[in-house]
Amino acid sequence: MLLLCTVARAENSFVLVDEGLPACSIVLPEDSPDDVRLAAQELQEHVALISDAKLDLRTGNGNRVELKIDPSLPDKFRLEVTRDRLRIIGRDQEGCLFGTYEVLELLGVRWYFPGENGRIYPREDRLELRAQTTSQSPSFNSRHLQGGLSMDKKSWSEWLRRMRCGGPVFPASHGLKIAKKELESDPNLRALINGKRVGKQVCLTNPRAVELVEETVRSYFRNYPDREWIGLGPKDGRGFCECEDCTALDTQEYDPHSKSKPLTDRYIWFLNQVAQGISEEFPDKKICFYAYAAMVRPPTKVLPHPQLVPAVAPINYCRIHGVDHPLCPESREVLELWKGWKRLSPEVYHRGYWFNLADPGLMFPMVSRIRREIPLAKSVGLEGFRVECTHPWASQLPSLYIACRLMWNDKADVDVILSEFFTNYYGSEAAPFMEEAFHRFETALDVAPLHTGSCWDFPQIYSESLFAETDSLYDEAWRAAGPEQKKRIHWTRQASRLTADFNAMMVARNQHEWARAMECLVRIRETIDELTALEPPMLSR
Repeated sequence: MLLLCTVARAENSFVLVDEGLPACSIVLPEDSPDDVRLAAQELQEHVALISDAKLDLRTGNGNRVELKIDPSLPDKFRLEVTRDRLRIIGRDQEGCLFGTYEVLELLGVRWYFPGENGRIYPREDRLELRAQTTSQSPSFNSRHLQGGLSMDKKSWSEWLRRMRCGGPVFPASHGLKIAKKELESDPNLRALINGKRVGKQVCLTNPRAVELVEETVRSYFRNYPDREWIGLGPKDGRGFCECEDCTALDTQEYDPHSKSKPLTDRYIWFLNQVAQGISEEFPDKKICFYAYAAMVRPPTKVLPHPQLVPAVAPINYCRIHGVDHPLCPESREVLELWKGWKRLSPEVYHRGYWFNLADPGLMFPMVSRIRREIPLAKSVGLEGFRVECTHPWASQLPSLYIACRLMWNDKADVDVILSEFFTNYYGSEAAPFMEEAFHRFETALDVAPLHTGSCWDFPQIYSESLFAETDSLYDEAWRAAGPEQKKRIHWTRQASRLTADFNAMMVARNQHEWARAMECLVRIRETIDELTALEPPMLSR
């Protein structure tokens, strides 16, 4: 992120609201595009929430809050604040909207997760911005969280927008897009498995396969000339072709993570032919693919065509420690995957996993890994993120919030953001206790010499003494908190209790104490029902 800021004296501040009354109006040209109009609405809405004052919305000329687009702007947006004018200038309409969110953050608004429960704002009767000129651009061109499956889609997309997620979305890349009728009419297009042409994968060395995929790609770009890329690759799962021609393209190494030999070379060989076939008609279009599962390792025999774009998706690697953790060999391997692909392809994305696979919402703070992972991605030269996530807010906060802040500005001070979060969310009196409890869980997870993810190792990660210590901290926080903060403390504590009950259930099960295990399971179900009944759900539904 580029940040330029010059600060004037406080008496030159621009006043939006004074003594609870509007001190300015919003000037909106009549031909303003949708996102600029949305920016004006967001400013109106949040100023009213903070102060009860409604800023007038005008069209035509004006000299107060001005929302503008300037395509020649070198940065995503610029704020120009003087005593009598606030100008929010975007390079495009999205930039104007993001500049408005910067203004709202300067006024104290935060969106820690979707919906009203995640929106925090002060109550003031005077709102002002110090005089300044501030320019910002994102650290990464592409910033996307792939989630929201168990919550209101409008709230999810609204939150992502307010967190300044955006840029080009790396396309879904499972499947070669050969029509079912073609596969049915020519069985030799299918993978050869145990001597039979069966399954969902394609025989890549069948010349007809290249022709069909190339024609599909041509047709796609002819029909959608404004789109910059298309995603291709094997179907998710196994069942790859075993014919002599396909296997001859492979290396003879063994990848213990995919439990097979790497298949990257055969797919790069195939995609290279497709890319070369379209390159004359579409020299600027891109073919994207996931470096995933048996394709996660960079090729060793075939160089990728310049129009191929990978996204590294390390699904079989450690979920607990992220990238380049000193105690985790697997996480260091992921860093080498980034570097290896970057040496071969100028444009590389991360298609990672910011959640714990297959658990019911156990405590899983990811701030430690995310604050290391995102700046590392910047240093390697990755273009951006399309990261898969779930949203058990009660057990993960503020992990995804921190991720969004760092995707926008990889140099953001995470310690400052964390301190602010605990104060804003739990209240200043309860914050020290909640922050300490958070760090107890985070440290236990971070130093765990376990790497499987899922839920099986959690009894070894979180001890009974940890739950006793954090329960005492939650008690102290509860006594110090106000009514609204007590509600938030309760959600966090319930996620902790869910984790403690789950661990106790696993221990009882392993000891064949079925009655005790069932008692724990009943409490687990009650907690899940309580937290998922909220909107947005505080655990993934």
